[in-house]
Amino acid sequence: MEYIEIILENVPVKFLKTVISRHLQVRRADILASHFFCPERGETLEYPDTEDWTAFFRGTGTSDIYLAELHIGMTLRNVVVLISHNAVCGDITIHFEESQFSFADAGEARTNFKKLFARLMEISSDCKVDGVLIGYEPAEDDDMRILEIRHNQLRAFYGNIFSSPALQLLCRTGEEVFPSA
Repeated sequence: MEYIEIILENVPVKFLKTVISRHLQVRRADILASHFFCPERGETLEYPDTEDWTAFFRGTGTSDIYLAELHIGMTLRNVVVLISHNAVCGDITIHFEESQFSFADAGEARTNFKKLFARLMEISSDCKVDGVLIGYEPAEDDDMRILEIRHNQLRAFYGNIFSSPALQLLCRTGEEVFPSA
């Protein structure tokens, strides 16, 4: 079983809550587990109990949310969202099974991928995200990367796809949506 990661790189700290609550639309009903360590209080809280978000993002830290469902243009199931940050910026990693990019119909896949890219573009522009990486776990490794989006330009890494028709379609759809690098 292979896992895919979507990494939103270098999100300014002031936008982390916006990405999580508004753009990723994390809903209480979908939360299976969560851990937010607050260094100021010296305790771990659950996502629904977080009130003072600035307390979590003042220093260096990591938080996670395990979701039954995540709506990011398309719906993903059994997703882990990992937030790693310092006092200036953070990365948000969305981790899920590769099989969720497989669809019975190529038209349905293309529609879902276009919605995914539209949401990623929205997050990037609204929240000053430096880049978006999509790849096999760990997506930040060059040999595991499938796509990289920077400055509204997409770069596909076809050599890393490992014979996956779904990921080839993801790359082709991305190239339709974004200008070539």
